[in-house]
Amino acid sequence: IPVFTVSVFLSEDELNGIKQGISSLRKSASQSESYELPPESGNHFDEYFSEKSFFVLKDTNKKETISQLLHSISDGEDEFFEKKMKEFIQQRETMSSVAFSDTIVVPHPIKALGKKHHIAVAVVPDGLYWEEDFPSVKFVFLTSMSIHENEGLPNLASYIVDLIDNPDIQEEMLASQSFKQFKELFLKIKER
Repeated sequence: IPVFTVSVFLSEDELNGIKQGISSLRKSASQSESYELPPESGNHFDEYFSEKSFFVLKDTNKKETISQLLHSISDGEDEFFEKKMKEFIQQRETMSSVAFSDTIVVPHPIKALGKKHHIAVAVVPDGLYWEEDFPSVKFVFLTSMSIHENEGLPNLASYIVDLIDNPDIQEEMLASQSFKQFKELFLKIKER
């Protein structure tokens, strides 16, 4: 497994180096006899994602989307969870962008706040204005880390990173209308 050391403010050169490293991994994986998803991937998916926190949205904006996603993961949290999460997400965004690509953003708090970990998802086929440099985001993966444990999160984050270089799966996800379809496609990301 390659390790990349990057600055807090990820540069274009660093990003290109990471993409080349991932590309070479894909080539070596496709050259091997078989490639299987780690068996725990599906289990981790179910620990973080839920149908209750999955949305296909139209005519929305960044503020409404974040509010809807936060509300969907607030069960079992304290009464100030949503307000604190919004503040912590804004603080995180002042440090650097949460955009992984032109189409994928991963808003998350500056520090863990939740009792349980979650990834809430908004699929926005018509695009969502996130900020000036990202005017047509299609996927929002709002991530809330747990103050207790976050086993499996790096694995799931690697799926989101790999989604960047899978425009075919992105298109299929944009056409999907159900959580079940989304889950099937998400778990196929590493196969392609």
